[in-house]
This record gives sequence, structure tokens and C-alpha cells, in this order.
Amino acid sequence: MKRKFWIFLVAILVGSVLLTACQIQIGNGKTQPVATPSVAFRPGTVLGIQGDATTFNSYPGIPWVRLSYPTCVASDLSGQVLKDTISTYHTQGMRVLLTYCQTNGASLFEMNQLNDIAQVEADAVQCGNEQMKQSATTLYVTPDRFARFFDVCQSAIHAQRPTIPVILGSMDPLVVPDDDAKLMNQVHYLDAMQSAMNSSVHPGGSWNWRSQTLGLIDSWHNGYPV
Repeated sequence: MKRKFWIFLVAILVGSVLLTACQIQIGNGKTQPVATPSVAFRPGTVLGIQGDATTFNSYPGIPWVRLSYPTCVASDLSGQVLKDTISTYHTQGMRVLLTYCQTNGASLFEMNQLNDIAQVEADAVQCGNEQMKQSATTLYVTPDRFARFFDVCQSAIHAQRPTIPVILGSMDPLVVPDDDAKLMNQVHYLDAMQSAMNSSVHPGGSWNWRSQTLGLIDSWHNGYPV
């Protein structure tokens, strides 16, 4: 019974991942890059790879590329450079997932940057990255602050394009028996975020993390051996 519970829980979490949230629309014999709401789980058709502003390769059978905003890694991928980069990928028939990583202190809610990512015409945006992890290489954010950040980030994006998929941060794919406690810690984090969303961000609201699209780290090839 316990084994079935974990399998069911993992299925729920993985089933929420963005990378299954977008479909490919076929018309006039061509594949068109069109973002759609999260309505179907089609893992066999959603594939992506890490990209950048200098290499615009297209990969047969891989219709998505992921770009990282400078809050994730130092680069010039912001403003017009980012918009032009996304446009170049679009001309190749590829769609773009833009990852926006959380920052420290008051800059977590920096509207200039959030409005920037909302206006560059990415096909999907990930708000936050590995926000639950406390390590030397990740930036942990408490559930209540991340609730506010995600709300501000999503609102900025949907103010420009209401139907664009927005991903709620990213989780670790912890699925082996020894990781049961770590997996439950991620669930507890999301539960605390949900409580904050409905008590302080939108008092009396009914926001539920289970209805959101969750990110999953290393679900796309990022250039590292796997």
C-alpha cells in the first residue's frame, strides 16, 4: 500500500511538469511554434535542449530550446538582445522556454526585470529555479516569499500574454525509496507556499499548487553527461 502511495504521488508531481504543457500545432504542412495552456500530457512530443544567444542550431525532432535570464547565469540575454534571440529561434520553427531565476533580498520582486521577461515573446516562462534547495549552488527562498514572487512573476507575464504557460519553479526528481523523506519535504514546501498564497498574498483565495505546472530539473538535456 505504501509503495502504491509513493507511485501515485510521484505521478501527480511529474504530471504537472511544464514540458508536457505545450502542444505542436500542425497547419499547411508546417510545424508552427504556438504556446497553449497546460491541457495535455504528451511526453512523447515535448523535447527540449539548452540554448544560448550565439548558437542557433536546430535539432531534428527537438522543437523546444531553453534560455536562461541573467538572474540565472551571467549573460546579455535581456531586453532587445533576448527578444532578438527568441525571434531567431522562432524563425527556425523552434519554441523557447525562458527560465527566470530568483534573486536575493528586495530584488526578488524587481518589476523592471519581470516586465522584461513578459515582453520578449517567449513561448513559456519558468518563474524560479530550485527554490527549495539549500546549497552552495542554489538560492533558497522561503515558501511565503516564493508565493509572493511567483504571483508577481506570473501576473507580469499574463498581463502581456494571458495564455502563456508559466511554470512554478523547479523540483528535484526524487523517486527512489531512500528519497521518500526528501520528496515529502518538497510537498511540505508546496503546501506552505499554498497556505501563504491563500492567507497573505490573496487572503481568502483558493490557489492550489496541484493545479499549477511544476518544473523538474534535468528533464531536458542541459549539456552535461547524464
